[in-house]
Amino acid sequence: MSAVQLGALPSEAHRLRETGHPSEALARRLRGFLPLSAHCRSPLLRMLRGYAPNVAASSHVLVTYIYDMGGSVGLMCRIDLGGEIATSAVLVVPITHLAFDRRHPISRDLAHYRRLHAGRLEANGSPE
Repeated sequence: MSAVQLGALPSEAHRLRETGHPSEALARRLRGFLPLSAHCRSPLLRMLRGYAPNVAASSHVLVTYIYDMGGSVGLMCRIDLGGEIATSAVLVVPITHLAFDRRHPISRDLAHYRRLHAGRLEANGSPE
């Protein structure tokens, strides 16, 4: 299967051929932007409030590392919330549960990955 058949943009095709999977290339590119600012999406925010009720409604987090877990898991992010959670636990969450600034240079790649990942989960019958 070619990179274009995977749904990659033509400009990304050469990177996908080199790595074999779109998430590998994206993980490497994202690591070049670390630490990366993000906001928690609703499901993650609800989970975090179970650990720390004082997490703000638009909780701002700092992504400190990107892991490529492959398969249906995909990209995971180590995040730092600061405060009480930061001192008591290492938090690793799916990148799809984070929202990034649309003006960031890698935002289109992240949106594209999110669509691809959602399609893979849907095809496998797995909820996100």
